[in-house]
Amino acid sequence: MSYQQLIDAAEQYLGQNPGASLSSGQIAAHLENLMTTGAIERHPRNVIYSYLSRAANHDELSRILSGGPHGGYSLESIPEQTKEPATPPEEAAADVAPPAFQMRERHLYPLIRSWLETSDYIPADVSALRAGGQWGNPDLLGVSRVEILGASEIELVSVEVKLSEINWERFIFEAVSHKRFVNRSWFCYRTATPYPPLPKNMAYYAERYKVGIIQIHLTDQDIERLAGNSDVSAEYLDRVQERVRALYEPVPLQEKRAFLSRAGMELSLLVTRTT
Repeated sequence: MSYQQLIDAAEQYLGQNPGASLSSGQIAAHLENLMTTGAIERHPRNVIYSYLSRAANHDELSRILSGGPHGGYSLESIPEQTKEPATPPEEAAADVAPPAFQMRERHLYPLIRSWLETSDYIPADVSALRAGGQWGNPDLLGVSRVEILGASEIELVSVEVKLSEINWERFIFEAVSHKRFVNRSWFCYRTATPYPPLPKNMAYYAERYKVGIIQIHLTDQDIERLAGNSDVSAEYLDRVQERVRALYEPVPLQEKRAFLSRAGMELSLLVTRTT
């Protein structure tokens, strides 16, 4: 598998630099050297960046860790095993520091679920779906049913969630691709500073393809708190800011029905809103 081959090579390279945090450019340059020798399959640099982000933020089996925006990548260390502890287990446990918290995109999901609920959508985490093929599986789905003059209309929305704006040019089109089966789609990313200007051209692409942009201002400590207790997500709702509005567009009913079937959602469970 080309993804696994590339990530294995990246982990091996990071393992040669224990404790170091290497930029995505450094890792990509090393992998490109391996590609020229035929050691691994060739990939464009933007695909390398995408695979590194996927390994650090989605792949539970990968040892690659992300330091966040501009923080580079490092390799998770594996504790050495010894036959006999040098100190009694009780003392050893007291001396071992807890592992450092590692941010994951899934830590933002409860907050976005709460945000969808405030907009009268039934939210669902569909990030584990794989049946939709490439770019066919959003992170979060929102569903509502509107009754208008005796007729029902099902509205589906999706949210693609990232920890930063890195590689936004690629991921915003992932949100665009979801519009074949949802009526509204958002590209959502976290910012460590309070609502900075959108990256150059992001608003243009969002407006051109009618995709919404959401920024979430959260510090590392905020995300760690959310990860430890998702019930506090309501306290952070004001941190979710829609910078570009997601416009409604009609979608064939059969496309919606097919996706709802893949997501395991029953229409009978939807809340009815009367307009």
